[in-house]
Amino acid sequence: MFDLPPTLNQCIYCGTTDGPLSDEHIIPYGLNGTWKLAKASCRDCADRTSRVEREILRNGLGAPRAALGMRSYRKKRRPTSFPLIIDRGFGDESVSVPVEEHPAVAVLPRYASPSWLESHRRSTGIEVVGASTVYFGRLPLSDFVKKFKGTRLTGTVTYEPTAFARLVAKIALGYCAGRFGFDAVRNAYVTPAILGISDDVGTWVGSTEGYRLALSPQPADRVTHAVGTDVLDGDIVAYVRLFAWAVPDEYIVVVAPVPNGHNDPHEQRRDQPPRST
Repeated sequence: MFDLPPTLNQCIYCGTTDGPLSDEHIIPYGLNGTWKLAKASCRDCADRTSRVEREILRNGLGAPRAALGMRSYRKKRRPTSFPLIIDRGFGDESVSVPVEEHPAVAVLPRYASPSWLESHRRSTGIEVVGASTVYFGRLPLSDFVKKFKGTRLTGTVTYEPTAFARLVAKIALGYCAGRFGFDAVRNAYVTPAILGISDDVGTWVGSTEGYRLALSPQPADRVTHAVGTDVLDGDIVAYVRLFAWAVPDEYIVVVAPVPNGHNDPHEQRRDQPPRST
């Protein structure tokens, strides 16, 4: 783990030093994130980014987070059951399944490579090319199938792929600000997309092909999420893996142009990134 600056006293998104500044989790608190930047987000930017986090954490990842016992600011209000649709041959039947028996499936989108890396061009939106579906249920899958017999089981995961990409970009920006300082992200490409000001998140965020962040020497079952950095064609890029012990997908974020005096990329050791546990 690198040493976080004691206090930034500056919003990592808009750069303001005025008004009250709140602490900023690099990995969201609701995903068990432990890295925190002190006084690093102004009220307006915190409101914008929090809305995106809530959409993903509650709607898209609500059941997996509950099954994994991940943290929540409102744990007493967390649902104790989630819906599931079962077809037993007589049409769809909606049932409410307790957390301890729910399949708690996470669906993580896979994106095309960031267009900036392909041709240094900007694009609108983001292209989804696939998805990874991961079973996080507490009940072994074989026991679940026996208990809920049916010809078809259907769960619903609802969130916008653009919102998920903005969350990934937020993680990357916060990580780089913590590791290299605010000056490294002062002119970040990806900030307007994170804040929802621009519709070009696919320019900067995508999925990688054929590479995985190294997770050793920490035991795989202790690794929650992993982030690493590199320099490509004069830009700082970050690599993000969520649920790293279970999901092979890795996201790449083109964060910012390399500022003068930036560390040699070979010293950043992407192959041995810090980890959140």
